[in-house]
Amino acid sequence: MFVIVDDELERMRVYIEELQLCNYQVELVGNIDDALEYFDKKKEQIELLILDIMMASGQLSREPGINGGLRTGIVFYKKIRENDKNLPIIIFSNLSQINDQEIEEEIENNPRSKFLQKIETLPYQFVEEVKEMLSLS
Repeated sequence: MFVIVDDELERMRVYIEELQLCNYQVELVGNIDDALEYFDKKKEQIELLILDIMMASGQLSREPGINGGLRTGIVFYKKIRENDKNLPIIIFSNLSQINDQEIEEEIENNPRSKFLQKIETLPYQFVEEVKEMLSLS
């Protein structure tokens, strides 16, 4: 199962549909609080995590570095990586860069991590990136 954590359902709909056309099971989680709970309950079933950066901060608002939700996805990414170094994760954002040197280096050096910019990635290209990432696992 793939889990997409993104608060923009309408923008993600075409990507979800494209993944489903390729017979992938996709769950959309629309806020960070639900994502934390979902991950805790179903982490064994998750094959791929697709994560936006800018989302409302929810519970994570108490975490350092959230910056009003502008970095919620990065803090969530770090939490996941603390517990699971091997889960494939795609950071899929409207931002042109992550602006976090530690995470940028992690993504560059970890074949199970990838950064894609939404505006530059068509749905069929996204599926190809997903397939490539899964082939490395």
